[in-house]
Amino acid sequence: SDFWRELWQSVFYQQDRIHTSAAYVSAMKSDEQTKVGVVHTLPKGIPMPFTAMLYAATSMSHVDDTRNVLDLSFRNCVYERCVFPNDTLTRHFVIENIRESSNGKNILVDLRCKMYNQYNELVFRVDKTMFFEKLKLVLDGREDIVKLSQSSKKGIAPVIDTRCNETSVFKKYLLKQGSKANSLNTINPYSIKQLYTSELLLHTLQRPIGIETNMNLSMLFRMTHPLLYNTNRYRDPGELYVGGVLLVALTHSIASKELYEVVYEELLDTHIINKASPNDCISAMTYIIDVNDSKYEYFQEVECITIGLKNVDIVNQLNNIKIPLSLFRPGIYPRDVENICTKFIPQLQNKIVVHSYRKLLRQKPKQDTLIPLL
Repeated sequence: SDFWRELWQSVFYQQDRIHTSAAYVSAMKSDEQTKVGVVHTLPKGIPMPFTAMLYAATSMSHVDDTRNVLDLSFRNCVYERCVFPNDTLTRHFVIENIRESSNGKNILVDLRCKMYNQYNELVFRVDKTMFFEKLKLVLDGREDIVKLSQSSKKGIAPVIDTRCNETSVFKKYLLKQGSKANSLNTINPYSIKQLYTSELLLHTLQRPIGIETNMNLSMLFRMTHPLLYNTNRYRDPGELYVGGVLLVALTHSIASKELYEVVYEELLDTHIINKASPNDCISAMTYIIDVNDSKYEYFQEVECITIGLKNVDIVNQLNNIKIPLSLFRPGIYPRDVENICTKFIPQLQNKIVVHSYRKLLRQKPKQDTLIPLL
């Protein structure tokens, strides 16, 4: 419902008109007919935000709550078709791989998650990796996950598909309607920031998610694990966890102010590097890998790495501090992040919580024309 979108945006800052403005979405409407489930549904309202759909597609109320279970990473996240308020959604989960962690103490499970609307159209897809604490018990005569892992595809690392967004009907529709988006003079064109290749942005917005909000959003999406709620077991608020997608959503929302205006995004790969509790204050920085203004007529494609940190006043503490470029390598593993911090920037040890590699489809900013003064 609209309440879900409004609640989500009350926590996660977003100014992009495709997810906030009914007038903008209405103006983007086409009169053409299509069988792909976008054009005929655009009049229904404002599309739900990307990260909200990521959470909806990956949430699992059936996860084993007798052991520690965590979401470790997400990749190849594609918003295939618009999801609108009052749509009915169903989820499909397929286990792709089960393997041991590098230390042999835990189990990692790779899943393919797909979400469909009431027309049985694919609306969102994502691959994710989950962490399960090893248990040696066999319940009801069933094989334990440890035994299953021994016959799985050991040693095969998940693959990042940099071309997977080419199937997105949502993106194709936006590109087709680019001239309409460009003609909507509802904002000052100079309010869209110029971005440059190899630029590092230290984002000014910082905030914690908060204990009550963390619990409310987790329950809204049917997440039930004790690590999110159980204050009898975890009496210190610092022992509670913020779910992986909520950490990603908070990191991306903090970055969105300077990256405005984004009409479509694709999350290629994101890792949860360290845990964060609801009271940890999250800040973010973004490194611009590439800015492509020539690929599309009305939009620019921005390839970037966004890093979320906990309890670091990033604007003050990292101002004029040299940050190693290797920290912004796409697809980097958590252990490598910590090794880089230990060696080159120890003030960030155990402080990085999210490492996201993504591509943004962004409204082209107004080009400045400099007129020399006489």
